[in-house]
Amino acid sequence: MNIPFLPEKADIDAAFVSDISAQIISSGRLSDGEFRKALELDLARETGMSYCLTAASVDSALLNLLISWSFSSHDAVFISALSPPFVVSCVLNAGAVPVYCDIGHNTPFVKAQAIERAVQRCIEKDKFYPRAVILSDMFGIPAPCGDIADICNEYGLLLIHNASLSWAAGGGICNGGTVNEGRSGDAASEGSGNGSAAGGKRGDRISPPLSDAVVMDLSYPSPLSSFGSAAAVLTSNETTYRNLKGLEHYGVVAFVNSSTPSNGNLGLLKYTQNSIPDELTCAVVGHNLLSLGSKIERKAAIAAAYRKALSRSGMRPQLPPPKTPSSYEYFAVKAQSTQRCTEAVCQLRESGVEARTMPEEYLKLLPAFKRLRHTENFLENAVEFYSSSFFLPVYHSLSDAQVEYICDVCGRI
Repeated sequence: MNIPFLPEKADIDAAFVSDISAQIISSGRLSDGEFRKALELDLARETGMSYCLTAASVDSALLNLLISWSFSSHDAVFISALSPPFVVSCVLNAGAVPVYCDIGHNTPFVKAQAIERAVQRCIEKDKFYPRAVILSDMFGIPAPCGDIADICNEYGLLLIHNASLSWAAGGGICNGGTVNEGRSGDAASEGSGNGSAAGGKRGDRISPPLSDAVVMDLSYPSPLSSFGSAAAVLTSNETTYRNLKGLEHYGVVAFVNSSTPSNGNLGLLKYTQNSIPDELTCAVVGHNLLSLGSKIERKAAIAAAYRKALSRSGMRPQLPPPKTPSSYEYFAVKAQSTQRCTEAVCQLRESGVEARTMPEEYLKLLPAFKRLRHTENFLENAVEFYSSSFFLPVYHSLSDAQVEYICDVCGRI
């Protein structure tokens, strides 16, 4: 049996797409029409945020958000060492300095203590002005943000929740509000936000989410979309929303240059016109919101079967916090060592299961290492996590027979 890592084709409701396409053509608006407006209202309502602005790509969404807050070359933005390359590229293109914080041991998430140490170091030694934190969900698991929101409150930092790696779970689509888990010692209170974005006063919070803004990826292979590319920025700050509206006719396109990772170069995002998603993509995303819950439940059941199959292997599946919905973008497993990880992936692939490993090149593509004199030793937990983790297929369209086969292989690893 051969099982690909991602589904070979998207789920398409042909009758819906045919009907909607005719409506869009007759409306005479292929973008920025009624379906986009309806989707933004739905997303804002589902997440508990006051405003939503869709974009043509997650790169456009994050970069335009950062640009709307007017960063300077002396502003530090704190990000996890596991952040995808587009995050650091957006920070650099917005004119700020990315500062990498190590993750915790055996977890893909950055710890509040690591961010606080980095903030103090920037103030005392590097002479940068701490400005914002970008907290990224990982592998479909929402990032715990309670303690980090407290750090942002203490130092007056903006908090951006990058839910692009959680298929909208962290954005609150699964549970009607941004995930507020993650404080040590006490539960996250609904009204405790870390303040409004530039232009508003702190504490001027309309809705309960902890972050100043949430960035979501709505593109395939997310179960939300089968067509095109789309993303969204959600916020409860009116000034941020109005500034974003002024930038929506500008966008970015990502590319990675041909330089080798060892040169320490990262292909930066370059401007191109129009950051507005097309009407068909907006209509499909809105339609798929109706069935998202069942897809998430299916993926959670698959993940539970994998956990049971791996229970005797000594490996550590990455799990969401208790009572926290997870979209399981990937099912991440951390092995005891790099060698054990390699052996497991080889055995899975030889059995026809397309398992994948983390690309170590990501760490070598981070130019701010040199700028801030950070070395890989400083991010030892991230390096260790990269080298010993692998992923199993976990899309909702896997059949029971395929899941049973993967579990059988995992049981023999």
